[in-house]
Amino acid sequence: MSTKAGMNWDGVKKTVNRAKHEVLVKFGKTEETVDIQFNQEKERFNGHRKHMKKLNKDMQKVLDLYRQLAVALSTFSEDIVALYDSNCQLFSAAVQLQYSIQELDNARIAYEEQNRDDWQGPMSEYLGYFSEIKNRIVERERRRVDMDRYRAEVKDRTEKGGKEPAKLAAAK
Repeated sequence: MSTKAGMNWDGVKKTVNRAKHEVLVKFGKTEETVDIQFNQEKERFNGHRKHMKKLNKDMQKVLDLYRQLAVALSTFSEDIVALYDSNCQLFSAAVQLQYSIQELDNARIAYEEQNRDDWQGPMSEYLGYFSEIKNRIVERERRRVDMDRYRAEVKDRTEKGGKEPAKLAAAK
């Protein structure tokens, strides 16, 4: 497929020829180039990409849980303070609990800011590299199919011999 907004006629022809060649490969009617080392590295890349996405998702879950915990603790402390009158002895303990929970929430906010700077920013940039590499792998696969198709065309035309010398010269 073309990266342009719309495909031109040449792009459509190439896509159809690629599809035809891939079908011939599936049925064993033509050869396919297999790069074992590249395929191993591609699988390793895909596994690493999958793990990094999961790691990023898990970190996001941790941050969400911290936020939920902060909200629950805040609500809890407000309920405890509302439970006692201001002249009761336990009221001062409830206010101290509310103050401690506020300090804990401030620490959570500082942690989130540090996490955003030290984890989320670099991780987002790193994950962006994966999509660029994935696009290049797709392009490489497309070119590999094209080269296999061209090789098969040249082979077929050289086997047919002198019937169509102009097409043979164009294929080479």
